[in-house]
Amino acid sequence: MAAAALPASGIDNEHRRPRSSLHYRPTNLRLGSFAALVISLSTITGASWAFFDVAGQERLGAEHYRETDVYADFGGAFHLTPSYRFYQSDYSNGGYNSWALRMGYDKPKDGLGLTLGSTPKQHGYENEFAGLDAALSLGGAAASGVGSGGDKGGPQEKEARRMGEDLGAGVTVTRHLEDFELSGAQTDALLPGLQSRPSPLTLVQTDLHGLAAVSWGWFWLGARVTKTLYDKNLSELAAAPAPLLEIEGAGAVANGFPDLSVNGKMKASFPDGIEPYISYTHTSFVVEYPDSDAYTAGAFVYVGRLRVNGFYELYDPRLGIGTLGFYSLGVGWSF
Repeated sequence: MAAAALPASGIDNEHRRPRSSLHYRPTNLRLGSFAALVISLSTITGASWAFFDVAGQERLGAEHYRETDVYADFGGAFHLTPSYRFYQSDYSNGGYNSWALRMGYDKPKDGLGLTLGSTPKQHGYENEFAGLDAALSLGGAAASGVGSGGDKGGPQEKEARRMGEDLGAGVTVTRHLEDFELSGAQTDALLPGLQSRPSPLTLVQTDLHGLAAVSWGWFWLGARVTKTLYDKNLSELAAAPAPLLEIEGAGAVANGFPDLSVNGKMKASFPDGIEPYISYTHTSFVVEYPDSDAYTAGAFVYVGRLRVNGFYELYDPRLGIGTLGFYSLGVGWSF
């Protein structure tokens, strides 16, 4: 995807800083820390496990974009989902590591979750975030596809779908801390000039989202709208675009400060374990970037307990540089 227009580019997710020769890569220590967290949380939940799901995803694309995502989901009706992300591109001035933990109480037709996470300070930027999400299914549809758990369920969940309506809502509050501001210079279409601030900027961003969807047989059609609010006037602050922007429906991280984002998605869940989908996302921004468009096509394939998924995305930042391409491949295992 691109900085607010492109990957510094989300979680999705979804990702400008001065270019740097630094190439920051996830180490065995970081992945080992994630494994230690999973083991510690599994000890807490103990014998109450009703399921366990673990997955990893690698995303690559334009401007040497690279993103690695891993998560584990375990528990019963109450479950824990720790996750880890590493991201870097030509516009990210190195790499960023983010951690999150979702605590959810999800049943077949309704769910509620709390997510906490942070990105430790790296290259003059850090954040902390917390979010609440809720899902409700009316009629025969399964709410498991509505909340933040999204597309993690297996085909056995999809078999419960007949005809119904899905509703979802959520709020996420992110606290940004930034050591840079815009300098007024422009190095290229995607990279604004930056300079150090006299003192760090603290900015609070609140994302409000709602989802409405209908399902009929094996088909699902949904639309999600996200409105973003800020506690300060960004145009008066010369705020540098946040480098780790996640836009719902767009697969790659971008950067920027979004205003309104609308995502439409259509998917089909077939009995043979194949679930293709297409998605379109239009996003407007508060400052710095014009509106953007993201077009995504992908699929999940289920073979027993194994899950393989991939997508290809075209992201148009409308900056006169054409569209940017990103692709992803992931694998998951559940029992």
